[in-house]
Amino acid sequence: MRAKYHEGTNGPAVADKTEDAALDPDDPMNQCDTLDDAVTPEPKKRRGRAPKMAKEYTPGKVQRGKPLIVTMPARSPSAHPHNTATVDTTFVVTGKKGVGTLWIAEEHVIWLVEYLADEVATGGVALGDHHSTGKPAVAGEPAENQPLENCALPWLNIRAKPRGGAIDEYEAMFVEGPLKGTNITSRVSAMNQGKWDQCQATGQRWGCPGPQFEGATRPNVVRAVCHFLELHMAKKLLSHCGHDPTAVVDPIDECIQLKETQAAAS
Repeated sequence: MRAKYHEGTNGPAVADKTEDAALDPDDPMNQCDTLDDAVTPEPKKRRGRAPKMAKEYTPGKVQRGKPLIVTMPARSPSAHPHNTATVDTTFVVTGKKGVGTLWIAEEHVIWLVEYLADEVATGGVALGDHHSTGKPAVAGEPAENQPLENCALPWLNIRAKPRGGAIDEYEAMFVEGPLKGTNITSRVSAMNQGKWDQCQATGQRWGCPGPQFEGATRPNVVRAVCHFLELHMAKKLLSHCGHDPTAVVDPIDECIQLKETQAAAS
């Protein structure tokens, strides 16, 4: 959220609204309102000296105190890697030093709580000592519990692995089954046309928007990364079970049938 806010290009700014701000001058989010009601105030005239010119925005530079509307995933990618829905959130960063304080509009608090709950439940957010051990932190459950299966591929969990405050890497790990504990990672920044092409054969599974990787939005790239991990792990599973992964069009579907066959046999 901070990264998108600092970009300042994801959505329009929300203009101040005097009557709302007067309700509680200590609450920065009183500045947030719908764009339909936004009114751009006229600059006040100064006497005796020239007015200060607004500094040109530099990408990557923090814009403090300016509410923005930013598009975010509606559900956590670590818990719902194939969900394509988005939500327009309104928030603002205040404070003169450090990372500042992030404020979010009241109507979006429920979305944020649900998003973070999904992150915690799938191990995407580490809490307390779990960060140093690498074990997932699941709210209300013992630390030794592993993430749950959350993909179409049987026994697989895919979760985001934030590093340095940014989510670029995703990890796929078998939490059950014959390859339990096997894991691989892939980075959003490492996605390219070649990997994108590999995902297109089963594009209906993840909602492939088109044949060209160039120009794809970040949510589409994230879904492609998660699907790329699924395909890779599906081929590993088929090979382990004595099947030829190159002989099938959809290795994930083949793995689903494999699990059903094993379940029926047992």
